[in-house]
Parts: sequence; C-alpha cells; structure tokens
Amino acid sequence: MLDWMIQVFRVLKKSTLITYLMAVSLLDKYYKAQKDHEEKEDKNDLHLTGLTCIFIASKLEDVIPIHMH
Repeated sequence: MLDWMIQVFRVLKKSTLITYLMAVSLLDKYYKAQKDHEEKEDKNDLHLTGLTCIFIASKLEDVIPIHMH
C-alpha cells in the first residue's frame, strides 16, 4: 500500500529514512483520527494525503526541504 510512497522518495532523492518514517507516521495518525471521528476514508485521496505528509515531514526533518513546483 505504501509502495508508491517509497517510489516518491526515490524519485525526489533528497529525503532520509527518518523523513520517510515521519511521513508514514503522519499518514497513520491522520487516518486513525479520521476513523476515530467516524469519517469515511476516501481511497482516492490517499495519494494526495500521502504527498502532503511527505512535504510536512520534509519541512520538519530535512535541512533543505522538498519544494513543490
């Protein structure tokens, strides 16, 4: 399921393992909070939510964070 997240990190070639683990942790926390509030999970938004978690984790962990163009 998170194979695409690994592929994104390989393409970016800027992030560390810690950034990846933080992004996965953020994604898990987001979907757990959604489940706790009994909101429906939208599988179509998984990619967008994952990318958002990657950008947040990069801003928190990387010296030079990933930027969107």
